[in-house]
This record gives sequence, C-alpha cells and structure tokens, in this order.
Amino acid sequence: MGLSSAQSQLSVLDSSSRLGLKPWQKTKPCIEILCNNQVLSPEMSLATVRTYIWKKPEDLILHYRVVQPR
Repeated sequence: MGLSSAQSQLSVLDSSSRLGLKPWQKTKPCIEILCNNQVLSPEMSLATVRTYIWKKPEDLILHYRVVQPR
C-alpha cells in the first residue's frame, strides 16, 4: 500500500468518525446474512430475527452469501 493510499484511507476514517459513524457503517458489506431467505440488516439483534423472521421454536438457522463488488 502506497503512502497516498494510506493517507486517503486515514482521511476517510477520520471524516466518518467525525460524523459519528461506526467502522462497519463506512463500507459496503462484503457478505449478507440471511434467515428464511431474507437478508438481515446489520443492526438487527438475534432476538429480533428470532421473533419477526424465524418464528419457529427450533434453533435459529442463519446463512450467509458473499456479495460481489460492482
């Protein structure tokens, strides 16, 4: 990684931290987590997923898939 590349990454990190964003909110996710073939939001708790998406008494089953960059 060159110096200019490292500097640009630092400026992105610095500006997003000033905006109050969490580190995972700055970049597009490279995986999607699914439950019952529904893509889950990163903000969803497991309790929310179990209550509103899974809706079964059995153990919660999650799947993931890699998101291809565009």
